Amino acid sequence: MKDFKQILEDTVQTLDYTDIHLEIGWQIELVIKLRQKLGSKYKIIPENKENTNIKKELDIAVFENDKHKYAIELKMPQNNAFNRRWPNAEKDIDFLIELTTRNKNPYKRGYLIFLTPNQCFQKQNNIHSHEIQWRKLNIRNSEKWKFFILEVINHPVHPDNL
Repeated sequence: MKDFKQILEDTVQTLDYTDIHLEIGWQIELVIKLRQKLGSKYKIIPENKENTNIKKELDIAVFENDKHKYAIELKMPQNNAFNRRWPNAEKDIDFLIELTTRNKNPYKRGYLIFLTPNQCFQKQNNIHSHEIQWRKLNIRNSEKWKFFILEVINHPVHPDNL
């Protein structure tokens, strides 16, 4: 299998954004496409319940043979809600770190996918001490839309992570 981050980027780039206006629509389309790309070996679950101190639901969980594999959080702010949405994205990173470092059933990797047409967000070059690499969407009429995918790998030495 390709690098999962590359699979995510390819999936984000190839979605049909014609009828996607809200984050929930984007989440549903991502789940459908990931299921198609990854096949039946993987279970893709939206709004997966998690028991952490930070959040209680993960936007998208990917399981392989019933083992935690990839944790995905999404952000799709469209309006100028920078003061609210940017700290929420930082909280999502903390959540992903917790999911990848917990002792019981840790995820192998976590990903924050951030998609926005808003230049206020796009002017940022790091989040939560992580460098951001903004990418343009390769679709027509999307010159304003950019995204980044932040990979969180913060594993303790744990047998499930070997």
